[in-house]
Amino acid sequence: MERLLAAAANMGARLLVAGEFMLDGKDGYESDAPEFDRIGGLVATAGIPLLLGYRESCATGIYSAAQLLDGLGHSISNCRSAHPARSRKDAAGNAGVDDGNWLTVSRWSGAPFSALLGDDILHPEIARAVMLQGAEVILALRRDPLADEELERAILRTRAFENATHVIGLFGHRLSAFAGDGSPLSPCAAEDGVFIVDLPVISLAKPARRPELYGQLVVADTAVT
Repeated sequence: MERLLAAAANMGARLLVAGEFMLDGKDGYESDAPEFDRIGGLVATAGIPLLLGYRESCATGIYSAAQLLDGLGHSISNCRSAHPARSRKDAAGNAGVDDGNWLTVSRWSGAPFSALLGDDILHPEIARAVMLQGAEVILALRRDPLADEELERAILRTRAFENATHVIGLFGHRLSAFAGDGSPLSPCAAEDGVFIVDLPVISLAKPARRPELYGQLVVADTAVT
């Protein structure tokens, strides 16, 4: 982690994103575990904010989570996967992951963003929800890539276009990025396995929504003939 932070800082990155379960362990880690104090010290030394995916343990269960630390190493937000990926058993024998219900729109020196973990990005409702709460960038983190890379890119591109929101997907070691108009963004290869993605400043009107109609369409007594 120290090496990654140093490389990102040297390249002038504004945020380092570490993938799903970057910090992992058999029983998970509490959100205020000593490990975060140690990592916070590394973040403060590098002076660059960090979004860290980890296996979170708390009284209510075990979650795929991501914690945002600011440039001083202080934890400022946490989120959990609503639809954790369960397509493959954990070969390390780590604890199972529960469904989370904690989505977050975070702000750092750049645009407001949300981290969607596991299978969250595969469900359009999740991306829509964080966009409506102000997210301008969606970071989709999944430990394992999809079997079909073309499908993976199509999903990420669709989420970007339908929400007029930049989307960056890190699926395993596979990185894809799309601007809010659906156009692909080419990551710049960099040192020590760190990739830089430059997000363009574009002004896009958000798609029109009719939430009052959608609510009527899903009420229990709706009859379809």
